[in-house]
Amino acid sequence: MKKVLKYGVIYCICILAVAYFRIRPYTTERREAARNEYNIVYLNYESALADYEDAIEDYQKRAKQFETASIIDYNKNVSKKYDLGESIEMRATISYNLIRNGGIGNDFSYSANINGSSLSNRTQVKINLFRNNTLQITITEHDPSIDDVGEKTETFLFPLDRLNEGTINSYTIYARETRGRGAGESAEFNVTLTLEPVRKIDLTSNRYVKSKFTESRPTKPTKPLLPTEKDFTISDIFANDVAFHTICEILALIFLVRIVLFARHSIIEARREQERLRKMEQEKEQREIERAEFIKELSGQSIRDFCKVPTNISFTQDNLPKDNNNRIYGSYTVYISRSGTKYHRKCGCSSANIPYHLFRVQSRGYAPCARCCPPNGDLPQWYRDYIAMLEKAKRLDVQS
Repeated sequence: MKKVLKYGVIYCICILAVAYFRIRPYTTERREAARNEYNIVYLNYESALADYEDAIEDYQKRAKQFETASIIDYNKNVSKKYDLGESIEMRATISYNLIRNGGIGNDFSYSANINGSSLSNRTQVKINLFRNNTLQITITEHDPSIDDVGEKTETFLFPLDRLNEGTINSYTIYARETRGRGAGESAEFNVTLTLEPVRKIDLTSNRYVKSKFTESRPTKPTKPLLPTEKDFTISDIFANDVAFHTICEILALIFLVRIVLFARHSIIEARREQERLRKMEQEKEQREIERAEFIKELSGQSIRDFCKVPTNISFTQDNLPKDNNNRIYGSYTVYISRSGTKYHRKCGCSSANIPYHLFRVQSRGYAPCARCCPPNGDLPQWYRDYIAMLEKAKRLDVQS
């Protein structure tokens, strides 16, 4: 290892010496001039990029204002020609499509309104022509205590050039569970609003009616280009001498770094292996001591006898106790439902028909039913001791 490091360092020094004497004629003044030009070009680019970001933000604002003003101005011209007034009657149809239900329930109700007018299928509503229309949608999942609500408010302008075709708008709404076991879960809905004209108008003679804003649409600014070699006048910054020097430096640095990393990695791996073997030996000794103490503690008894498990108790594959009762877990059998929070002794009480073990429902937060199931205490001590001894026997590799 020491020999590899010695000759590797000497090799790197030789490469760097050759590169230094080869590049010496390349003057400091030329390097400084190239560096200054590079900095100036990139400073100009960064300044132009900052100006572009400001311009694009202003463009987006003006484009939005332009679209709104253009639609309103066009609507005013058409409304004046056909004497439509400030609003128009439209037939609205709204539909609700459940995309995903995260388990918040299924008792949903829906409500929506446009400009304060309630919506249902094929309802006639007034749509504003000269200002924004407001759509409010509410989806409620009814719970016994607190309802889960999803709401959305949208504004839109209705362009009269689409009067005869109508419009179809889609929205995504989430109804979220705020409390209880399902807190944080949600149901996703796709809501579709269709607006159809109550009375169609022949707009073919209205082709000459245009917005006064048509010819003044904002122009999107152009993003500045990243500088390239063509933008630099000192072209010999990439001359052969510089390239040769750079290659020599890179080769020497790569070789040196690889040698150092190899040596460091070898040393670290050797230390880790020693530490791992030492810990394994200590753990083996400690396990043997604990195993001997455990066997001595049992005094030749089985774990079942040591923990004083009642004689009428047998255990399932999951180490859950079961007595001689003919139910699936004996007298430890209780019943739950898919959405309830109580467990029941009587099958069918409150629609509970899923068999479960009494000890398991207690550990998972279920409460006893006040009608059919008197409250139980904690797990019996013999069962706690039995489970603890089984886990210890498994860890110490003792036959149970």
